[in-house]
Amino acid sequence: DRCRSLLALALDCVSEDDGSAGARLQNFDDLVDSDYELLLEQLMDPVPTTAASFEASLLLVLVLRCIERMADHAVNVSQRVARVSA
Repeated sequence: DRCRSLLALALDCVSEDDGSAGARLQNFDDLVDSDYELLLEQLMDPVPTTAASFEASLLLVLVLRCIERMADHAVNVSQRVARVSA
C-alpha cells in the first residue's frame, strides 16, 4: 500500500508539475525500505529447508525487491520534476 501510494504521488507530481513533492516521497520511500527489510527478515526466519519452500521464498524476495525499486524510481521522478520546475 505504501509503494502504491508513493507511485500515485509521483504521477501526481508529474501531472501537477509539483516540484515540492520530493520530500514527501522521500519519507514514503524510507518507510518502503523499512518494510522491505522487515519482510525480508520474516521470510528468512526460519531459513527454508525444502526446495519448494526455498523457491517460493526466493520468488517473494524478488517481488519485494522490485516493489522496493519502484519506490526508488518514484522518488527519482519527483526529484527530476523538482529540477525541471526550478
